[in-house]
Amino acid sequence: MKLTKQEQAVVIGTFLKMIGAENVSEKISPEKLDLMIPIFDELEDNTTPRQKREASMSLLEKFIDDFLMTNA
Repeated sequence: MKLTKQEQAVVIGTFLKMIGAENVSEKISPEKLDLMIPIFDELEDNTTPRQKREASMSLLEKFIDDFLMTNA
């Protein structure tokens, strides 16, 4: 399954909120986080709420399609 950058940002943002930044920083290397954060922040700053909703719906549809294909 191929995800767009916006879809990837939705996944990352969802996990960061769900798990908590402190817990994430305990498990993910600081080097990776240092590389990821500026890219993520730029995507967040340049994405409208409508674009986030559209990316979320696209992502959900991809996950459902993949789930159904692997469980058929």
